[in-house]
Amino acid sequence: MTKKIMSLALAIVMLMGLSQAVLPAAEAADGDGLEITFSNLRADWDAEWGVYEFVFAFQFVSSENIYEVGMELRESDGFLKYTSNKQYSCQPFRPEDVRLVLGSHVIEAFVPGETYHWIAYVVCDGQRFESAPSHFTFSEKPDDPGSWEDNGPPWTDPDGGATETDGGPTLTISSHPSDVTVEQGQAATLRVYAASSNGSVSYQWYRNERRSTSGGTAIRGATSASYSPDTGELGTAYYYCVVTNAGEGGVLSETSGVARVAVEPVELKRVKTSYRDGGSTKSISTYPLDWFLTDASKSSTTYDPELAELAMALSCAAYDEQYIRSSLQEHGFAAADIKTVYGYENALEYENPPHALAKKTTADGKTVVAIVIKGTELLNLADWLNDFSTGYGAIIPGVGNTHARFEVGMLAVYQRLVQFMAGTSVNDGSVRYLITGHSKGAAIGNLLAKKLSDMRVAKSQVFAYTFATPNVVKAPGGGHNNIFNVCNHNDPVAYVPLKTPLFAWGKYGETYWFDTYETLSFTAGNHSGGRYMAYLGYHAFPNLGTGNVSADLRGLLASIFCPVDIEVVDQSGLVVARIVDNQVTDCTAEYGDLLFQVEGDEKMIFLREGLGYTLRLSATDNGTMDFSVQDYDLVSQTSTVTKAFEDVPLTAGKHMAVRVGGEVEPHSVRLYVTDAGGEIVDEVIGRVVSDFPFDDVSPSDWFYSDVKTAYEFGLINGTSDTAFSPNSNLTYAEAVKLAACMHQTHREGAVTLENGSPWYQPYVEYANANQIIGQAYDWNAPATRAGYMEIFARALPDSALAAINAVGDGAIPDVPSTHPSAAAIYRLYRAGILQGVDAAHNCSPDSTIRRSEVAAILTRMMDSSTRIRYQLLSAAGAVRVPLVGVALSRAHIAAALGVENPASQYDSAAFLARTCQASN
Repeated sequence: MTKKIMSLALAIVMLMGLSQAVLPAAEAADGDGLEITFSNLRADWDAEWGVYEFVFAFQFVSSENIYEVGMELRESDGFLKYTSNKQYSCQPFRPEDVRLVLGSHVIEAFVPGETYHWIAYVVCDGQRFESAPSHFTFSEKPDDPGSWEDNGPPWTDPDGGATETDGGPTLTISSHPSDVTVEQGQAATLRVYAASSNGSVSYQWYRNERRSTSGGTAIRGATSASYSPDTGELGTAYYYCVVTNAGEGGVLSETSGVARVAVEPVELKRVKTSYRDGGSTKSISTYPLDWFLTDASKSSTTYDPELAELAMALSCAAYDEQYIRSSLQEHGFAAADIKTVYGYENALEYENPPHALAKKTTADGKTVVAIVIKGTELLNLADWLNDFSTGYGAIIPGVGNTHARFEVGMLAVYQRLVQFMAGTSVNDGSVRYLITGHSKGAAIGNLLAKKLSDMRVAKSQVFAYTFATPNVVKAPGGGHNNIFNVCNHNDPVAYVPLKTPLFAWGKYGETYWFDTYETLSFTAGNHSGGRYMAYLGYHAFPNLGTGNVSADLRGLLASIFCPVDIEVVDQSGLVVARIVDNQVTDCTAEYGDLLFQVEGDEKMIFLREGLGYTLRLSATDNGTMDFSVQDYDLVSQTSTVTKAFEDVPLTAGKHMAVRVGGEVEPHSVRLYVTDAGGEIVDEVIGRVVSDFPFDDVSPSDWFYSDVKTAYEFGLINGTSDTAFSPNSNLTYAEAVKLAACMHQTHREGAVTLENGSPWYQPYVEYANANQIIGQAYDWNAPATRAGYMEIFARALPDSALAAINAVGDGAIPDVPSTHPSAAAIYRLYRAGILQGVDAAHNCSPDSTIRRSEVAAILTRMMDSSTRIRYQLLSAAGAVRVPLVGVALSRAHIAAALGVENPASQYDSAAFLARTCQASN
């Protein structure tokens, strides 16, 4: 069977405007196989668009299978510049015209003086047949279309595409590698097809930084017809292949065209996280978990609303082993890399808390580990809540002030994590952790995040989000700003064990609360994962605060310190709870009406406001009893009145009773000695006391709450046991003492410094050692405002004094940028610690400051939720201050947008649109 490609002469002359050069038609080839006629080869110049359009018309008849016909335009070095083709199904064709357009390309794509080659080809029965190339040179590139010169020989019959050399062996590249664009990490394969009439063919691939076949670097080991370049890094590279063969006639070599490989960032695809809510399945759509943990724009110390929602969904999924496994697989974790510890029917099991561990390696070599800890089922929540003792009768020896049961659970999860890492150290710098859980799982997760910190895992590696988090430790201290606890003010679990003046229980990290303006009340639904999901899902950028909620959650706090058993009797005479042998039993009270906390012989009971009970006490040993009742607000952890009964004599079997709550105010509480039948035998005399020692600071003083807060933090003392001296000036010795205490509290969680000789010497030495001060002062002299600001500005790290206010350089009227203390003063203004002495925000840097004023500053230094937000522009106009993670009030946004009346314009569509634009 004969296969022939007919020859045509090429002559192209380009004219002004729309020009074309047409080849005369050729006669059809003889033969019963493939007959092809090339005709009407032309290059059209479109003056309007400034482009050339190349057209090649085929007419062919084939009784065989035609797969593809096409044409190529190559540069002189063989680089494939443009191509156009048509694909056909595998069937014979009748005579037909095929018009192939070789693109529309701007004239600048061609280089004057450069020689180009036309190639026509047909693929038939798996073989490619090419015409001999026709050469032409673009002579110039003027404003007009220029001219084309035909420098090539007439079209000749290449005998099936093989290039002959005086009857010797031939080497033909029939298919060249093509440009490809892939996502990072996606496979890319380049191929070249070549054939030789004699001898074997060998290949060598080259890499280049530009589109050229000269100057490339040979790739070691790339010696096959196909090559898969590395796509792990973003960018563009160029590849070509040199094909050689050695036969009887010598060595032949051909170079393929150049292929561009562009590696682009992976397009983020949202994935689904599913969980069970009641009897139905719900899901959310987010970006993959590893993106939140590894993307350069993300920080573990910045609250991320979308990551919070994802973490909550995973925490909900953890209530069902099937859901948590499938959700983690949706996020790209292989089934073999997910380990679940489930199967424990007892929801109160602490030694084996159900949890899921998953790990994966990202394209950039980081290891992402998810730790999701199952919480407490609602059916078991009341039992768990009402039996909130802090361990097996006491704090674990050697553990310190940590909640014992939560600590046991955390250690179990941690040990499994170490095993799960399979030889990789938990503090390996390439690992990124997500730790999350709800309820009891949140408590264990909170301690686990702290544990990783203790194991020297950098905060930047640990993203911890916990929900409905109980208190886990006494006096947790600061420094764990990569742990975010999200709590509902209406959820009693968030308050236990109780934080009181006697038991300063808390959580590690930052605690955010649902913002609410409703009357707070306890219901089981307020603890459910579904309630937390609903809130986080509704608020794409949750309106969370750090405790400054407008409503109160008040009740009565009864504290009993002695070896006694207790019965709690409601107003109808029914026993609704018992504490026997320091364990809560038989609790039938409504959810949240009673909260218990038991630490050995130390017992505390919180009774919701409005409910009245009688407490029946039975001594189990000899000794004395301290008993107190105080009104108490769980939100603010404050009380105003305490009735105390101190050193009450006890003998085993002695009975007492006291009515609390309901209509009985704390100051009216009366404690009676009774017989075994409950009849009153005697009354114990108590007294109304205050936990606050300073007689010269009353609740009506504007600085009362600030002095009280600073006192409870352990930052301040009085000038005597009962006097604070609020109107006295602060001295430099007192300023350094306060700065040292703040620094130690933030770093270590508590103040252990004590007075020396002179009394301030230990604080001065500590401040010098920690670079809080760099000079000696007249310690007993009154401190100037600028002086104490210099000291306070170095008492906390940058992360604890982040800017929340736009205060321009030179914007403080009496503190120019050249002031010696300007840096410290502006730092405290921008952090919301200070706002000035008057409406103009003057600082009065050379004046002194009273002790009462310092108390307010201490509160803002140690409690970021109390800091003041405002903006103070310089004379030059607005300044830009990063506000990442800051919730802007409508007044702030209005001021930034120039809205004069935010109250009336805040909800308008135009204002909201401008707000979105400004936020972006």
